[in-house]
Amino acid sequence: MTQVAAMTAVSASDAGVRGGCGCCCTRASRPLATLSVGIAHAQGFERGLSCWRRARTCSTVRYVTQSHEFQANVLGSMALAVEERVEAATQAACGATGAVPAALVALHEFAGGQSIDYLRNVVGLTPSGTVRLVDRLERDGLAWRAEGADARSVSVRLTEHGRRVAARVRDARLAVLSDLLEPLAPDQRAALTDAAATLLAALTDGRESARHTCRLCDIHACGHDRGDCPVTQASDAALAAAGD
Repeated sequence: MTQVAAMTAVSASDAGVRGGCGCCCTRASRPLATLSVGIAHAQGFERGLSCWRRARTCSTVRYVTQSHEFQANVLGSMALAVEERVEAATQAACGATGAVPAALVALHEFAGGQSIDYLRNVVGLTPSGTVRLVDRLERDGLAWRAEGADARSVSVRLTEHGRRVAARVRDARLAVLSDLLEPLAPDQRAALTDAAATLLAALTDGRESARHTCRLCDIHACGHDRGDCPVTQASDAALAAAGD
């Protein structure tokens, strides 16, 4: 058990009464760490975001005991809420479900011209599933098959239409994630980024896992080409360790 600082909202209209915004929060004292998870409940993101804005107008700090289980549950709830919003936005941007959004962005950012087997590792499908995926992209005018590095392989490239759709998917994801960061103060964003970088590094054990993790990423935004991306750094470190 660790003691951590947590923010609790104080009603501006009812001085001395800790609790919520009167919207989705209880009247009892409630950590804003928990409220951030509450953004995802039935009233929707906009209502949750409104609660956050009101709660932050008048707040104080108190110490609460957070167990490992509590922290793990908050992480899990946040991950599901983020995943659902990103999935909905990226699917809407391209009008397709399944692995199509990830395949489009990956082909746009780093997988274009690579083999079908390379794309399979990126999107996490079976060989036959990846062939069907490429068939669908080709049928929809989003990608085309070209000669591979050798006579036995086939590469996949986006068409001009596919590149435009892929950019829409990538930008839709970024817009959702930017909105989710909006309730956080600059120091909270920095702390979240540091913690996420540590977790990403722990989840990366080589090139294949890095490509799968980054299948929806804007590789320029994360600093991949500058060596700033935590996933790239962890992948490089794993390869260096394997070579020792």
